[in-house]
Amino acid sequence: MFKIVATYFLPEKDLGQEIVSAAGGVLEKRLCKAGPEGDEDELIARCQDADVVLTCIQPFTRRVIESLPKLRSICMFGIGYEEIDLEAATDNGVLVTNMPDYCLNECAEHAMFLLMACRSKFLRIQNAINDGKWDAPIPAYIRQKIQPPIHRLRGQTIGLIGLGNIGKALIPLAKAFGLKILANRRHMVLGFDEELGVEMVGIDRLYKESDFIVVLCRLNDDSYHMVNAEAFDKMKSTAYFINIARGGIVDEKALIKALQEGKIAGAGLDVVDPEPPLPDSPLFAMDNVILTPHMAQYSDEGEYEGWRQPAYEAASIISGKWPREIAIVNPEAKVKYVKKWGEMK
Repeated sequence: MFKIVATYFLPEKDLGQEIVSAAGGVLEKRLCKAGPEGDEDELIARCQDADVVLTCIQPFTRRVIESLPKLRSICMFGIGYEEIDLEAATDNGVLVTNMPDYCLNECAEHAMFLLMACRSKFLRIQNAINDGKWDAPIPAYIRQKIQPPIHRLRGQTIGLIGLGNIGKALIPLAKAFGLKILANRRHMVLGFDEELGVEMVGIDRLYKESDFIVVLCRLNDDSYHMVNAEAFDKMKSTAYFINIARGGIVDEKALIKALQEGKIAGAGLDVVDPEPPLPDSPLFAMDNVILTPHMAQYSDEGEYEGWRQPAYEAASIISGKWPREIAIVNPEAKVKYVKKWGEMK
């Protein structure tokens, strides 16, 4: 019987045991340390008999992968897979899957929430109200001292760094508010994209012209700290910076300095580096920074789908079928997979 091992989970969540069972497998929960505390030896010990691993934010390094003789696939909870050594997985014929269609609407909606909260100076207004300042019916402190300058969204420019599935889900929301959309991604053709209705531009132009800059790209060696001091120097002093991707894409010291020196107007951050922020992080004290705790993906529906979808990919694999094509992160591993485990449907 095939063994599916979940090394990352919340005890109360349904991981799709019945999906795995129907395919002739058994799903076992073996919680391992995650994130920076992740332990290679622990993963090797607990996954030794695993045919498929369901995981997230755990260090599947070359050593771990090559120490698991039965491993056919690593199925990720969520979209990101930066903790997996993809080269090592491919070299060893291990398929890596993710969930590229997971929480797209939720993340797009959260990006718009952060944009709106920044634009209206929500935190400053809330603090003023808590201090007993209430303008109605006559404009006084809030509308004279806190909100200015504030402009209608229609006609302003949003710049998207990265244009994957979440970016594409964000486009119609931005258009509904009348925002002009600029976008930048790898391997793009400059100019207006008729299909998406956005203008593809170089990153410098995006920085210079955008009123709202939203980070949506994947964290990898190329994108690590790509938004740095030089980038903030190019932005408008009235611009708001929003990140719902990964904290490591941004040089956080440069971001804090840009906020302190007024090089940008504010920020909306669902992700930071490290997570959680250090207790003495200056971000906590800034009333022009909206912080949320890496929750852009959350909805009741998204949670249910997100915990169960990897079981479907695992069930396909142990049934002798390829996972969904859009979910396979390293399709080049198929050749070695077939040599090791046989043909797939």
